[in-house]
Amino acid sequence: MVAFLDSSDISLYGIELAGRAIAADARFNIWMLDVGKRKGGGDPFGLADLMIEFADPAERIAALWKECAAGVLDTPSFERSLRPLVEEMESLLAEVSADGGAKFEPPGVDRVVGEE
Repeated sequence: MVAFLDSSDISLYGIELAGRAIAADARFNIWMLDVGKRKGGGDPFGLADLMIEFADPAERIAALWKECAAGVLDTPSFERSLRPLVEEMESLLAEVSADGGAKFEPPGVDRVVGEE
């Protein structure tokens, strides 16, 4: 990804979107390990469904990266396609954080995983 960003004509907004996608993915994985497994009440299928739901936009983002890097998708189209996927990831993260009171801190807030 770094080589792609360095060699492409992607805008600063596109870089911001990519960063938000990476951050949302990381926050979701931390949430799953820190809160989700406890909150699941022993229902592995519920957590699996949630993981599949979150993975869908992440997989579509990976496909967009490949298309743009291969020259199949131009940069403006890449950025237009990336935005709703990032917003979908962030929305799903907000839903799971709001459900049951187990919240994620916004980026930049110091927090140790496992502390409530």
